[in-house]
Amino acid sequence: MNRECRAEWDGPQSPRVVFTDPQIAAVGRTRGALEDGLPARAVDADIASTPGASFIGKGAAASARIVLDEAAG
Repeated sequence: MNRECRAEWDGPQSPRVVFTDPQIAAVGRTRGALEDGLPARAVDADIASTPGASFIGKGAAASARIVLDEAAG
C-alpha cells in the first residue's frame, strides 16, 4: 500500500538516518563545522563490541564519529 509521505528539515540539528545495511545515522553538525569557522575536531570510535553492533552479527565492523565543539569543551 503506497501512501503520501512528507519530511521536514529542521536545520542541522535534525536527526537523520539512511536505512541501508549497515545503517547510517546522524544528528547535529557532522560536516562543515570547520568550514563555518567553528573550533571542532572529529573523533572516530570502534563500536563493534557494543550490543547494538551485535544485532548485525558477532564481530561485525561498526564505527561512530563524534564531532566535538572545542570551544564548549
